[in-house]
Order: sequence, then structure tokens, then C-alpha cells
Amino acid sequence: MDKKRFLLLISVPAVVILIFLCINLYTLHFGQEIVLKTDPIDPRDLFRGDYVTLSYEISRIDLNNIPHDANFSSGETIYASLQ
Repeated sequence: MDKKRFLLLISVPAVVILIFLCINLYTLHFGQEIVLKTDPIDPRDLFRGDYVTLSYEISRIDLNNIPHDANFSSGETIYASLQ
């Protein structure tokens, strides 16, 4: 009886790890790769030192070229779904 309990205790974490592995492999195999152009900003902070902040080209929208409601203003956060 102790041998069955030991095998059960060992197999449960192994199955959980395999599930997480299979989820990631599924995403890598069937997922779609999206490449974004980045604009690096290298700020210097006296408390945190040197670090890199990435800005994406898709995160800036020129409101002069896109039809929009008059309620949007420059610098306002908006959300959009990608298709």
C-alpha cells in the first residue's frame, strides 16, 4: 500500500509539469508570431541606475490620420483589439 501511495505522490507533480509543458508547446507550435518594431529609450535614474524602456510603434497613434471621436485627446490611454 505504501508503494502505491508513493507512486501516486510522485506522479501528481509530474503530470502537472507535463500539462504546463504541453500548453507551452501547443502555443509554440500553433501560435502566430507577431513582430513589433520597438523604439528603445535609455533613461538614467539616480536611484535605479541605467535601464531600458521599450516603446512600441503601435502604441502611438497619429489622430490626424485616423478617424476618431472628438472625445479623444493626445496622451490619453485607449484600448484596441488586434485582428
